[in-house]
Amino acid sequence: MQVVAWQFADLDALGVTEEQAGAAVQYVTAGRAPTAGPVAIADLLKTAPGLAGRLLWRPAGAILGLRPVSALAWPVYRWVARNRHRMPGGTAACALPPNHPARAGH
Repeated sequence: MQVVAWQFADLDALGVTEEQAGAAVQYVTAGRAPTAGPVAIADLLKTAPGLAGRLLWRPAGAILGLRPVSALAWPVYRWVARNRHRMPGGTAACALPPNHPARAGH
């Protein structure tokens, strides 16, 4: 598994557009269509290695991946994405540009 900032990834090779990558985190794995937002996070958690992965993160990913849960998670995901620069550890570099589509309604 490799985590790469979308600005440094070969998006064409991954089958993801710049618009998709800028709007939400993407999870890309061979043989499957990319997933986005909380569904992508669920997919990533389901691959967590080690004992903590098997006991904690994989079950959390399975729950987050359930359609009703992921549907409810989208508004939370969008709120966090809009406010990530205000979160602990966030910096001005985390802020979205003022004209970014994810800022709509903010």
